[in-house]
Amino acid sequence: MCEVITQCINQEVFTYQASVIKKSIEEDKWYLSEKAGHDVGWEAAKDHFFTTYSRGFAAGFRASFCGLVCPKRFCCIIAEKYLTLISEKELVES
Repeated sequence: MCEVITQCINQEVFTYQASVIKKSIEEDKWYLSEKAGHDVGWEAAKDHFFTTYSRGFAAGFRASFCGLVCPKRFCCIIAEKYLTLISEKELVES
């Protein structure tokens, strides 16, 4: 288990995660509203986001935090693993 995540039962990780979730829901709300032709509202977007994307969100969050935010990311095997997975995924999708 990652030393930082284990020790980070603190506000920094939770604040970062909440901001990522909020941004993701806002983006989903925009797409849903465009598709529907009207504002679908925060609750509908939140429900849709968690129903549709919650499975992949944890892995994406972990990759984002470990690879881009964590203060120990430059000397961490886990961060290196997640960054490698992201790079490989980007190569496959392009």
